[in-house]
Amino acid sequence: MSPIYKRLLKISRLVHLYLTLFGLALILFFSLSGFMLNNESWFSKKKSNENESAEDERNTQRGKVDPKFLNLELEKPDPDHPERKGVDKFEVTESLRKDFQIRGAFDKERYREEEDRIEIYFVRPGQVVQVEIDRQTGETIVRTENEGWAGVMMDLHKGKYSGKLWSYVIDTLSVLLVIVSITGLILWSSLKSRGKWGALTLLLGTALAFGIYYFAVP
Repeated sequence: MSPIYKRLLKISRLVHLYLTLFGLALILFFSLSGFMLNNESWFSKKKSNENESAEDERNTQRGKVDPKFLNLELEKPDPDHPERKGVDKFEVTESLRKDFQIRGAFDKERYREEEDRIEIYFVRPGQVVQVEIDRQTGETIVRTENEGWAGVMMDLHKGKYSGKLWSYVIDTLSVLLVIVSITGLILWSSLKSRGKWGALTLLLGTALAFGIYYFAVP
Protein backbone atom coordinates (compact mmCIF):
# COMPACT_ATOMS: atom_id res chain seq x y z
CA MET A 1 0.00 0.00 0.00
CA SER A 2 1.57 3.28 -1.14
CA PRO A 3 2.06 6.22 1.28
CA ILE A 4 -0.33 8.33 -0.82
CA TYR A 5 -3.06 5.69 -0.56
CA LYS A 6 -2.49 5.37 3.19
CA ARG A 7 -2.78 9.12 3.52
CA LEU A 8 -6.01 9.07 1.48
CA LEU A 9 -7.49 6.38 3.73
CA LYS A 10 -6.57 8.29 6.87
CA ILE A 11 -8.12 11.51 5.59
CA SER A 12 -11.21 9.66 4.36
CA ARG A 13 -11.65 7.98 7.74
CA LEU A 14 -11.49 11.29 9.59
CA VAL A 15 -13.76 13.10 7.13
CA HIS A 16 -16.25 10.23 7.10
CA LEU A 17 -16.39 10.02 10.90
CA TYR A 18 -16.59 13.70 11.79
CA LEU A 19 -18.87 14.76 8.96
CA THR A 20 -21.27 11.99 9.96
CA LEU A 21 -21.20 13.14 13.58
CA PHE A 22 -21.55 16.79 12.54
CA GLY A 23 -24.63 16.11 10.42
CA LEU A 24 -26.08 13.24 12.44
CA ALA A 25 -29.01 15.22 13.89
CA LEU A 26 -30.00 16.52 10.46
CA ILE A 27 -29.54 13.10 8.84
CA LEU A 28 -31.88 11.56 11.41
CA PHE A 29 -34.33 14.45 11.07
CA PHE A 30 -34.56 14.20 7.27
CA SER A 31 -34.78 10.41 7.44
CA LEU A 32 -37.75 10.60 9.81
CA SER A 33 -39.45 13.51 8.04
CA GLY A 34 -38.91 11.79 4.68
CA PHE A 35 -40.76 8.71 5.99
CA MET A 36 -43.53 10.97 7.27
CA LEU A 37 -43.74 12.76 3.94
CA ASN A 38 -43.94 9.45 2.06
CA ASN A 39 -46.84 8.46 4.35
CA GLU A 40 -48.37 11.91 4.70
CA SER A 41 -51.92 10.66 5.19
CA TRP A 42 -50.86 8.96 8.44
CA PHE A 43 -49.64 12.19 9.99
CA SER A 44 -51.76 14.96 8.45
CA LYS A 45 -54.51 16.43 10.59
CA LYS A 46 -57.95 15.35 9.44
CA LYS A 47 -61.17 17.19 10.21
CA SER A 48 -64.46 15.39 10.54
CA ASN A 49 -67.57 17.07 9.21
CA GLU A 50 -68.95 17.38 12.76
CA ASN A 51 -66.09 19.36 14.28
CA GLU A 52 -64.81 21.20 11.20
CA SER A 53 -66.85 24.35 11.79
CA ALA A 54 -66.06 24.36 15.53
CA GLU A 55 -62.33 24.03 14.87
CA ASP A 56 -62.45 26.79 12.25
CA GLU A 57 -64.15 29.06 14.79
CA ARG A 58 -61.48 28.35 17.41
CA ASN A 59 -58.79 29.33 14.90
CA THR A 60 -60.54 32.57 13.87
CA GLN A 61 -59.82 36.03 15.27
CA ARG A 62 -61.59 39.29 14.51
CA GLY A 63 -60.35 42.84 14.77
CA LYS A 64 -59.75 46.00 12.81
CA VAL A 65 -57.05 47.66 10.72
CA ASP A 66 -56.92 51.45 10.41
CA PRO A 67 -58.72 52.21 7.10
CA LYS A 68 -56.32 55.09 6.36
CA PHE A 69 -53.71 52.50 5.32
CA LEU A 70 -56.14 50.80 2.93
CA ASN A 71 -57.19 53.65 0.63
CA LEU A 72 -54.19 55.82 -0.16
CA GLU A 73 -54.00 58.23 -3.06
CA LEU A 74 -51.64 56.85 -5.70
CA GLU A 75 -48.68 58.97 -6.77
CA LYS A 76 -49.34 57.86 -10.35
CA PRO A 77 -53.07 57.20 -10.77
CA ASP A 78 -54.06 54.50 -13.21
CA PRO A 79 -55.67 56.32 -16.19
CA ASP A 80 -57.85 53.27 -16.90
CA HIS A 81 -59.02 53.06 -13.27
CA PRO A 82 -58.78 56.57 -11.75
CA GLU A 83 -60.82 55.46 -8.73
CA ARG A 84 -58.25 52.86 -7.70
CA LYS A 85 -56.56 53.45 -4.32
CA GLY A 86 -53.30 52.16 -2.89
CA VAL A 87 -52.48 50.10 0.19
CA ASP A 88 -49.61 50.65 2.61
CA LYS A 89 -48.57 47.00 2.80
CA PHE A 90 -45.85 47.58 5.38
CA GLU A 91 -48.14 49.36 7.85
CA VAL A 92 -50.92 46.84 7.30
CA THR A 93 -48.77 43.75 7.76
CA GLU A 94 -46.96 45.18 10.80
CA SER A 95 -50.29 46.13 12.34
CA LEU A 96 -51.56 42.60 11.78
CA ARG A 97 -48.43 41.05 13.31
CA LYS A 98 -48.75 43.26 16.40
CA ASP A 99 -52.50 43.02 16.97
CA PHE A 100 -52.95 39.33 16.17
CA GLN A 101 -49.49 37.97 17.16
CA ILE A 102 -48.99 36.61 13.65
CA ARG A 103 -45.70 34.94 12.78
CA GLY A 104 -44.50 33.84 9.38
CA ALA A 105 -43.46 35.39 6.10
CA PHE A 106 -45.72 37.58 3.97
CA ASP A 107 -46.74 35.50 0.95
CA LYS A 108 -46.65 37.96 -1.93
CA GLU A 109 -47.75 35.29 -4.43
CA ARG A 110 -51.17 34.96 -2.78
CA TYR A 111 -51.71 38.62 -1.96
CA ARG A 112 -55.02 39.85 -3.42
CA GLU A 113 -56.10 43.46 -3.62
CA GLU A 114 -59.63 44.26 -4.80
CA GLU A 115 -61.82 47.36 -4.65
CA ASP A 116 -63.70 46.28 -1.53
CA ARG A 117 -61.36 43.82 0.19
CA ILE A 118 -57.78 42.71 0.69
CA GLU A 119 -56.58 39.15 1.22
CA ILE A 120 -53.19 38.51 2.83
CA TYR A 121 -51.38 35.28 3.72
CA PHE A 122 -48.60 34.70 6.23
CA VAL A 123 -46.83 31.36 5.98
CA ARG A 124 -44.35 29.35 8.02
CA PRO A 125 -43.65 25.60 8.32
CA GLY A 126 -46.80 23.88 9.55
CA GLN A 127 -48.93 27.02 9.54
CA VAL A 128 -50.86 29.24 7.11
CA VAL A 129 -52.61 32.42 8.27
CA GLN A 130 -55.27 33.90 5.99
CA VAL A 131 -56.35 37.51 6.56
CA GLU A 132 -59.38 39.19 4.99
CA ILE A 133 -59.77 42.95 5.38
CA ASP A 134 -62.72 45.14 4.41
CA ARG A 135 -61.19 48.21 2.73
CA GLN A 136 -63.97 50.57 3.75
CA THR A 137 -64.31 49.71 7.43
CA GLY A 138 -61.02 47.98 8.18
CA GLU A 139 -62.90 45.03 9.69
CA THR A 140 -60.50 42.09 9.75
CA ILE A 141 -60.90 38.31 9.95
CA VAL A 142 -57.81 36.19 10.68
CA ARG A 143 -58.00 32.43 10.12
CA THR A 144 -55.09 30.25 11.24
CA GLU A 145 -54.55 26.73 9.90
CA ASN A 146 -52.10 24.67 11.95
CA GLU A 147 -50.73 21.29 10.88
CA GLY A 148 -49.01 20.56 14.18
CA TRP A 149 -45.49 19.20 14.69
CA ALA A 150 -45.89 16.71 11.82
CA GLY A 151 -46.72 19.53 9.41
CA VAL A 152 -43.71 21.50 10.62
CA MET A 153 -41.39 18.54 10.03
CA MET A 154 -42.76 17.77 6.56
CA ASP A 155 -42.60 21.41 5.46
CA LEU A 156 -39.01 21.67 6.73
CA HIS A 157 -38.13 18.53 4.78
CA LYS A 158 -39.48 20.13 1.60
CA GLY A 159 -37.99 23.53 2.41
CA LYS A 160 -41.54 24.93 2.23
CA TYR A 161 -42.11 28.34 3.84
CA SER A 162 -38.76 27.91 5.63
CA GLY A 163 -36.72 30.82 4.26
CA LYS A 164 -33.42 31.14 2.46
CA LEU A 165 -31.17 30.13 5.35
CA TRP A 166 -32.92 26.79 5.82
CA SER A 167 -32.56 26.13 2.08
CA TYR A 168 -28.80 26.50 2.60
CA VAL A 169 -29.03 23.92 5.39
CA ILE A 170 -30.67 21.47 2.96
CA ASP A 171 -28.02 22.16 0.30
CA THR A 172 -25.23 21.74 2.83
CA LEU A 173 -26.64 18.43 4.05
CA SER A 174 -26.89 17.20 0.45
CA VAL A 175 -23.21 17.98 -0.14
CA LEU A 176 -22.32 16.40 3.21
CA LEU A 177 -24.07 13.15 2.26
CA VAL A 178 -22.24 13.05 -1.08
CA ILE A 179 -18.89 13.45 0.70
CA VAL A 180 -19.80 10.82 3.30
CA SER A 181 -20.79 8.42 0.51
CA ILE A 182 -17.55 8.97 -1.43
CA THR A 183 -15.35 8.58 1.65
CA GLY A 184 -17.31 5.47 2.59
CA LEU A 185 -16.52 3.97 -0.82
CA ILE A 186 -12.84 4.83 -0.38
CA LEU A 187 -12.80 3.11 3.02
CA TRP A 188 -14.63 0.09 1.60
CA SER A 189 -12.00 -0.21 -1.13
CA SER A 190 -9.38 -0.93 1.56
CA LEU A 191 -11.25 -4.03 2.79
CA LYS A 192 -9.60 -6.52 0.45
CA SER A 193 -11.03 -9.62 2.13
CA ARG A 194 -14.60 -8.40 1.80
CA GLY A 195 -14.26 -6.38 -1.39
CA LYS A 196 -16.15 -8.77 -3.64
CA TRP A 197 -19.10 -9.01 -1.24
CA GLY A 198 -19.20 -5.25 -0.95
CA ALA A 199 -19.21 -4.88 -4.73
CA LEU A 200 -21.99 -7.45 -5.01
CA THR A 201 -24.06 -5.64 -2.37
CA LEU A 202 -23.53 -2.31 -4.13
CA LEU A 203 -24.62 -3.76 -7.46
CA LEU A 204 -27.67 -5.49 -5.96
CA GLY A 205 -28.82 -2.29 -4.22
CA THR A 206 -28.38 -0.22 -7.38
CA ALA A 207 -30.11 -2.84 -9.54
CA LEU A 208 -33.01 -3.09 -7.07
CA ALA A 209 -33.56 0.69 -7.09
CA PHE A 210 -33.51 0.89 -10.89
CA GLY A 211 -35.69 -2.22 -11.18
CA ILE A 212 -38.38 -0.79 -8.91
CA TYR A 213 -38.27 2.49 -10.83
CA TYR A 214 -38.49 0.78 -14.22
CA PHE A 215 -41.11 -1.85 -13.45
CA ALA A 216 -43.15 -0.42 -10.58
CA VAL A 217 -43.23 3.36 -11.00
CA PRO A 218 -46.16 4.45 -13.21
